[in-house]
Amino acid sequence: MSPVGMGTSEYGPDFGRPPPHDLVAEQAVLGAMMIDAQAIATALELLTAEDFYREAHRRWFRGAVRVFESGQTLDVVTWSAALRDSGELDAAGGLDALGHLCDVVPTAANVEYHAQVVRDMAARRRILEQCSLIVRDIYDPGDDGARGAIASRVQTLLDVIDARSSSAAGFRWIKDLLWAAFESLERMQESSDGITGLATGFPDLDRMTAGFDPGDLVVIAGRPSMGKTAFACDVARNLAVGQGKAVGISSLEMSADQLMHRLLAAEGRLDLVRMRRGKMSQEEHHRLASAAAHLNTAPLWIDDEPVASVVQLRAKARAWSWSTRWRRWWWTTSSSWTEPGADEPRSGRVPHQPRASKLSRARTELWSSRSASSVARRTKAQPTHPDAE
Repeated sequence: MSPVGMGTSEYGPDFGRPPPHDLVAEQAVLGAMMIDAQAIATALELLTAEDFYREAHRRWFRGAVRVFESGQTLDVVTWSAALRDSGELDAAGGLDALGHLCDVVPTAANVEYHAQVVRDMAARRRILEQCSLIVRDIYDPGDDGARGAIASRVQTLLDVIDARSSSAAGFRWIKDLLWAAFESLERMQESSDGITGLATGFPDLDRMTAGFDPGDLVVIAGRPSMGKTAFACDVARNLAVGQGKAVGISSLEMSADQLMHRLLAAEGRLDLVRMRRGKMSQEEHHRLASAAAHLNTAPLWIDDEPVASVVQLRAKARAWSWSTRWRRWWWTTSSSWTEPGADEPRSGRVPHQPRASKLSRARTELWSSRSASSVARRTKAQPTHPDAE
């Protein structure tokens, strides 16, 4: 028994009552698969065998999948033969259990609804399991420490919640997309200056890009000491101070103090070197105070704690978005984090960044990532893509 009085059962943590499940819905899905081949495709799109609560139902589902993939018609003979060949027929309840499944539903019309119920129950069980593991790690953190273990569990829990709440699964009919496309085009048409996204404060760039749109991945590429951080700081300052848009900055190379010095110098139009040397005039001190007053009320957040992977950076972005209730612009000062397969050539790692950032943009509407110049310095390799110059 755990410190909080939780035990374990065949299906996961034991809180004194069974985990969420709906056996009738599970049987309805399996019975519908026998009636209509289209119901099998619908069930396969929404469910996996692990989504079923009862182990016997998991076995029947796996058997139905094998029959479907072999191109045979699913009926009593082929279904029972599939489980007999795998040695699971008796464990699944035999022919009596199969006969019961055939009599559960008279039609396959509601298979999608029943499958959604089964999937929802499975998601609830996974959430319950992760919560119980978080409680266990708090009391017994293990060798890795409580912070690392809990952070990993929380990330998994958030992934389960996202998967449960996501409704954008599978293909979408173009008719359903046209209205949204026309609405966005109408909003663009109403723009008098031709800037339909977030203005960066750099007119030439805004004219070329029409502003930054939600979901954009913007890579500021260049060699070391070319002004990438200074440019990104100016964009972040223009958005936060000039437009009141929320900006989150995750600095993997500079400390928060260094970034603040840059922001103050830019806002007050001060010489950064003179600021650092303490050689400012009285008039420059007044400009510095005015810049501090402007930045003091800006919706700008800075995080200078190091992160080693995209997963950790994604968790930070999501936590910032949820805690502040702002969902606008997220910027990281480096793309030199490590990922599985980091020993492979850089040409094989570069495409991973857009894929990873796409996962994060579900929570932050815009992600701006600095170029991988630090990776090039570390590997002493020339950039693979000409556009990165």
